[in-house]
Amino acid sequence: MEDDFIVLKYDYRTPSLAMCRRCKVKFFTLHILTLDPIGAEQYLRGKYQAHDCKIEEFPSQPWPSRRAV
Repeated sequence: MEDDFIVLKYDYRTPSLAMCRRCKVKFFTLHILTLDPIGAEQYLRGKYQAHDCKIEEFPSQPWPSRRAV
C-alpha cells in the first residue's frame, strides 16, 4: 500500500500536496508545517496511512450513449 502514496506538489522543499494513487484521495499539508519539510512529509504519510482506501468502480461508459432518432 505504501507504493500508492505520491507527493504531487512541493512548496520549495516542503511537500504540500500528496495523493493515494488507488483511490485518488488528496492530502494537504497544514499551514503551520510549511517551513518543516520533514514534519510535513510525516504528517502527509500519517494522513495517508489513516485513510480508508475506497476504490470506486466506474462503468466503462459513464453516460448513456445517444441514439439517432
